[in-house]
Amino acid sequence: MSYIKNNFLLTTETAEKLYFSYAKDMPIFDYHCHLPEKQILENKPFNDIFEVWLAGDHYKWRLMRNYGINEEFITGSATNKEKFVTYCRVLGTAFGNPLYHWSQVELKEFFGCEKEINEENAEAIWDECNAYIKANGVTPQKHDERGLRRSFHLRRDRKEGLQIQGHSRIPRRQDHEYRGGKIS
Repeated sequence: MSYIKNNFLLTTETAEKLYFSYAKDMPIFDYHCHLPEKQILENKPFNDIFEVWLAGDHYKWRLMRNYGINEEFITGSATNKEKFVTYCRVLGTAFGNPLYHWSQVELKEFFGCEKEINEENAEAIWDECNAYIKANGVTPQKHDERGLRRSFHLRRDRKEGLQIQGHSRIPRRQDHEYRGGKIS
């Protein structure tokens, strides 16, 4: 995957300077998550890349449905490996779709795997990423520092908002104040 470099999508010197000098090492608070809250709190180790990467990702499911894949190979009774291989087959035809590039970046950033995602590489990607998951004890709360995610320990309180250990409480969405006013 020669096109996924450290400066991927950074098209100007200014963009590179801002990213590498200021943003690169900053934490990312991304409330958009495809893991159920219960799974994050239980923090059980993942068994394979399907559980981490595809099991709850409706964007990836939509691509597969649009391609005409039988639901058995998306959310149905097929094995995790069969579902993963099917996704790789479909994604290999989606160059130019933002999901193609997004998936390639995720594979590199979260698992250190630089193989191009397609049907031909599916088995090798499955093996490499699963070896990484097992060797690093990947859980919903623990991710290698190489990835965009950081190791946050989350506790959800319905009335108070989200608590991240070592950080101040993040209030519920309606309590956030922004320059443009209060979000409700």
